[in-house]
Amino acid sequence: MKPKQSEILMPDHAMYTDAVDALRRYHEAQRAGGHADEVERLRLIAESQFQAVSDYQLRVIAKVRGKVVPPLHCSTDRQLPVSFPVPLNYS
Repeated sequence: MKPKQSEILMPDHAMYTDAVDALRRYHEAQRAGGHADEVERLRLIAESQFQAVSDYQLRVIAKVRGKVVPPLHCSTDRQLPVSFPVPLNYS
């Protein structure tokens, strides 16, 4: 059984485009020689957004295949920055 089109995130979905934009901001800050704390903050944001996309896609595929839904990725070894100015409106 294939996943419904509405369940799968297509490359033009806001979650994907936001993650790509976050990665672009991170690479731009690296190239511009941004402050190390700011570059790290942008890296964490990009990593987090790509992990959210991956987690979502894996859960959709597992659900469709009738498999046990994998747990969400959770990293306790790193702290996200307090300020998280990334829009999270994925409609």
